[in-house]
Amino acid sequence: MKVRATTLLLATLASVVALTPRTELRAASAPAPMPVISRGVPAFATNAVYPASGGNDADYDTVFRGTPPTSLTYDLSGVPAANRGRVLVAWYNDASGWLTKPGESFYNEPRDYTIDASPAGGGGNPPGQGWVTLVTVTGNVRNSRLHVTDLTGFNWVRMSVTAINGSFQNMDAGFNLDIHDAHLASDDAWFFLGDSITLLSMTHHEPSNYAQQVNAALPSFFPAQQNAGIGFWKTDDPLQIDPTTGQQYFAEWLAIFPGRFVSIALGTNDALGNAPPSFVSGNLSTMAQQAISAGKVPIIPLIPWSCDSRIQASGPGINDAIRALWANNPQIVPGPDFWSYFQAHPTQLSDCIHPTVNEGTDAYRKLYADKMLANVYQGAADALPPTAPTGLGATAASSSRIDLAWTASTDNVGVTGYQIERCASATCTSFAQIATATTTTYGDSGLAASTTYRYRVRASDAAGNLSPYSNIASATTQAPPPPPPGGLVAAYGFSEGSGTTTQDASGKGHTGTLQAGASWTASGKYGSALSFNGSTSYVDLGNASDLQLTGSMTWSAWIFATSNPPDDGQIIAKSNGAGWQFKTTPDTGAHTFGVGISPSAGTITQRYSTTVRALNTWYHVAGVYDATAQTLNVYVNGLLDNGALSGVVPASQYNAAGENVTVGRRAGGFYFQGTIDEVRLYNRALSAAEIQSDMNTPVGGTPPPPDTTPPTTPSGLTATASSSSRIDLAWTASTDNVG
Repeated sequence: MKVRATTLLLATLASVVALTPRTELRAASAPAPMPVISRGVPAFATNAVYPASGGNDADYDTVFRGTPPTSLTYDLSGVPAANRGRVLVAWYNDASGWLTKPGESFYNEPRDYTIDASPAGGGGNPPGQGWVTLVTVTGNVRNSRLHVTDLTGFNWVRMSVTAINGSFQNMDAGFNLDIHDAHLASDDAWFFLGDSITLLSMTHHEPSNYAQQVNAALPSFFPAQQNAGIGFWKTDDPLQIDPTTGQQYFAEWLAIFPGRFVSIALGTNDALGNAPPSFVSGNLSTMAQQAISAGKVPIIPLIPWSCDSRIQASGPGINDAIRALWANNPQIVPGPDFWSYFQAHPTQLSDCIHPTVNEGTDAYRKLYADKMLANVYQGAADALPPTAPTGLGATAASSSRIDLAWTASTDNVGVTGYQIERCASATCTSFAQIATATTTTYGDSGLAASTTYRYRVRASDAAGNLSPYSNIASATTQAPPPPPPGGLVAAYGFSEGSGTTTQDASGKGHTGTLQAGASWTASGKYGSALSFNGSTSYVDLGNASDLQLTGSMTWSAWIFATSNPPDDGQIIAKSNGAGWQFKTTPDTGAHTFGVGISPSAGTITQRYSTTVRALNTWYHVAGVYDATAQTLNVYVNGLLDNGALSGVVPASQYNAAGENVTVGRRAGGFYFQGTIDEVRLYNRALSAAEIQSDMNTPVGGTPPPPDTTPPTTPSGLTATASSSSRIDLAWTASTDNVG
């Protein structure tokens, strides 16, 4: 696929005017690395004309092309989950220009499209259903777009195109599609505004584009780049009103650009028209200030040398005005000196103005990349390390986990992460790095019980500078947990703190898989827990044979609801309507707690609590079904809390055999919003004392010792005759170590 470069107005050759280049540099703060994670992953397409692999291989001269409705799908399940949470989705169609003017043609440009994701497991063909739309665009008229979105909990991503902008024999959708890891930031994205020199030179085509030049020097970086070169444009054109939207072109484009760096490479056409330098610098200054106000970093290069007599006459004055902008506006990053380079290499201009394809254009890109590597990526050789983290603390969360927390470091450019080191024993000194973190907390799991560990932490920045170490903190893991209580078939403390699975502490092996946005939080009842968004997220526990129960059961959990769902908010369920449900529910009015079992496939019996569930409050809730006694009870915070009973309690319950056990939802979309912790599932009816023990014991923890201390004696007992048939008593309350 070739770029259509719109040529400038040309003139006859004229004499060369020498210009002394500016040599001093100014540095902007470096962006965070934003590598491409979709390169070479399994790619699939519908209605393809060109192969799906053309969309994500390393060669931007190959593209994916499909006939709408068409889609390009990537399986990202092989990418570490930490690198496919917050992402930047970038697509490019270098066949079309950024601004297609009346009389010009579109070439296979996506107009209406969505970015969708699926939590289905990776491998094989793309899932046929369960897709979630993250981004919707209609009426697009640009040759590329960048979208920041969150793929946490998803394994698949696709771009689905339903309509295009095209022309004769170019009525398909053609594009490259890159997914960047943006978990640190999404600022390493570049918008190259310019004239036809930019249009020709800043494409994605080989032999090496701007992003590839940066990547060759800094392998952890791969910037996203948009080519907004527009033929014949002068410095005042971006400040005009777009007749199709009624907005100023430049402001309109800043609003849809999520990156940080905006290159404004205009002025050659002004020079061709003998525009005054003050006119050019005034327009460039206006655009630079608009970019700064939008939180962007403007970059302004010198206009290129040309053998055209008009540019030789006007160009030096325009470049002097640009140098004055650099000097007077520290927030403007000086761009490359294209004048000096092409004055020294006139054979790399094809028509006195435009760089020759490949030799000239590659040199243009290399000049830009080298300048930005010096002025932006290396940030004036950042040699200052971050400050040391302070206040490191270590807390034993269980027999196999210690939680760390510390106060953040500071840095002149920015802290990018923390290195966590550990050694074992109370007096150890041989520390080894065990992990990195981008936040100021970390959960160290998989540890030995009853063992002391020591920790220290240090910060790093983008230049690789390391801070001094924090203080040393130590903690001793708890004693091994006792054997699971009898009848426990699944238990989850959600103590992992990261990853896409959670382990079953019952020993039964029912590993839970986090789905569609279920996320970790450190604000659980006991350490970490899982947060649910109320619309898509849940945990799938599978459908093993020992979970297909028809007799007595007990369900319990700590819950912290943050919003009222429109219907039931399922805590844990195995139900498609029939089956068992443990939930919050508005069935009796305000949200209460409820437990339901089904006597048959078409009925359900439910017990509701008397407690009305408040938001942003921790509750321990348990449901108990005793098949022998044919009772169904609800406990709230360890106490029996039975309210209304709907239906008859059966001697056995119906098993929804085709449904998996899920935390945070049931089939049909009844989702819980908030935090769930310490989930337990038994195949027997627990007593009130056992429920209270679970309430006070983290999953995998040691139950509190039996309470053998009696309350104090009531004092001050008095008796007063209030009538001929009544005596009133009063006394001073007792106290107790528990209550």
